[in-house]
Amino acid sequence: MIKKIKLGFRMLRYCFGLKSSLIGMGLFFVVGLLMNLVPFGDLSMPSFFMMLVVIWPAQLIYSLSVSDMIGTSPRKKEMQTTVPVLVNAAIAIPLFLLMSALAFGHRNEGTAKSGLLIGALCAFSILIYAGTAYKFFLASTIGFFIFYGGIGRLQFLRLADESVRAFFDALPYGAAVGIGVLMILTGALFEYVISLLIYRFPLAKRAQMKGLQKVM
Repeated sequence: MIKKIKLGFRMLRYCFGLKSSLIGMGLFFVVGLLMNLVPFGDLSMPSFFMMLVVIWPAQLIYSLSVSDMIGTSPRKKEMQTTVPVLVNAAIAIPLFLLMSALAFGHRNEGTAKSGLLIGALCAFSILIYAGTAYKFFLASTIGFFIFYGGIGRLQFLRLADESVRAFFDALPYGAAVGIGVLMILTGALFEYVISLLIYRFPLAKRAQMKGLQKVM
């Protein structure tokens, strides 16, 4: 498993659009980080921004499959299944743990814990999206936004419902972090299973960057 993670990170240097993707990842990370540092702020939105970083590595690795080098390689299947999943998880979990460390000691601990779990739920949905979008882009994107509408509803309930607020206030901080990590691992597992089920479908042209669309 460690070897495949290392393989994925090594292959990133050959991906199409690496520079622009790194800029995008950096911008979302910095925005999320700065929002996390606001002492009285709600942590749901910064968690969302930081977790969006996870979507770029999958796109980069999938872009390799457009090339003849990967398309005819015996590693083609794992470059569309195992490797993206492991790289995504290897980025999502440290990001979540960083958010957990930044949120520790927040003035409102209930807000911090709910923000972390909503961030983990964001990561869960992004991982599943990464497993489907590069084969079924339009349907996956629609489903992704519908799911995020549900996350917004959960955020409303947390703010409006006294029993929900009481739940987060009573939940131990360590338990919230553990639940979040478990949610991310579950999302990675779903991503892997889905990617195996749809592996034989062709890559969606719309899911690739414009430069790659011209050669597909």
